[in-house]
Amino acid sequence: MEVRERKAQTPLKEKLSDHYRKRDFTPKKKDVSKLGIAFFWGMTISLFLESVFYLIPHIYSGWNMVIFILLAIFTLFLTTINWMGMFFGSTGFVDKELSKKHFPQATETPRGWKYCPTCQVDAPPRSFHCTHCNACILKRDHHCFFSDSCIGFYNQRFFILYIVYMNWSHL
Repeated sequence: MEVRERKAQTPLKEKLSDHYRKRDFTPKKKDVSKLGIAFFWGMTISLFLESVFYLIPHIYSGWNMVIFILLAIFTLFLTTINWMGMFFGSTGFVDKELSKKHFPQATETPRGWKYCPTCQVDAPPRSFHCTHCNACILKRDHHCFFSDSCIGFYNQRFFILYIVYMNWSHL
């Protein structure tokens, strides 16, 4: 009974200070990925607007200006399409049926494959476990900060074209 009375008597200032002292302010993996996506879209849109409404009209005039504005719009479109291919596309997650599909009569891990204890699956060569996605990815290259997805077997072409168009847009 005394504990309840003491808790009820603690002032609001002490409650708030206890709350913030116990709180964990370290960034989480999902928060960092959201910041990466926000950074990508913020920089892309701001650079596009700056180039279309300020840089191109001050450097070019007449038909040259129209051509470069259309080129900027086309580049933004291609960059967005390839980003969406990375973000929404399949990365090639390894599942339990993959080894059964290629080795139907195998009772143990096939030769050259490895067992992932985290996913509890047999993973083919050149596949790696991603701690961000918490899955094994076929032909995993890296976990992309800007799309919050692993770059793997099925979305690597979108990543390469995304990098090409992003570099082209900065020329």
